[in-house]
Amino acid sequence: MRKSFFIFTAVLFGFGLQNANAQNTLKGVKINGVVWATTNVGSTTHQGYGKYYTWQEAKTVCPKGWRLPTLAEAEKLLEEKKVTFRWTSFNGKNGARFTDKVTGNSIFLPAAGYHYDGKIDGVSTNGGYWSSTEHSSKGTYAYDLSFSGHVFYLYGSLKTSGESVRCVAE
Repeated sequence: MRKSFFIFTAVLFGFGLQNANAQNTLKGVKINGVVWATTNVGSTTHQGYGKYYTWQEAKTVCPKGWRLPTLAEAEKLLEEKKVTFRWTSFNGKNGARFTDKVTGNSIFLPAAGYHYDGKIDGVSTNGGYWSSTEHSSKGTYAYDLSFSGHVFYLYGSLKTSGESVRCVAE
């Protein structure tokens, strides 16, 4: 009887661990004080594009313990005194690499393009990553971290556009 109870408990406990780990499968790396996921939502590789989400959808796609970055957190990636950012290629995909100047930690954001008006455009040349911050223009725009080649900026995009999501730890 005791042996059966022990096996049942171990199996039950093991399943609990597997389910808990499945809910939080993202890995993170700290850059300029913010822990960024190493992959886009919907991708299992560092260079994978993942899926395209409207801003409203993007607000709920990060797994438990993760969320969309705020505008202030996205701005930290563009602080030239603390972060190096450059256009590059990784495993055959174009995109942007952001590297913490103190720790050497880095993330790669692939140029996944965007989804708008029923089509995907800008793949391999543009990237757009939602923030959680609404733009001040009558609620139809939200800020995103955008890049096109060697130009990096924070921009207000239509909330109905489909963009990539890179989560940050809560």
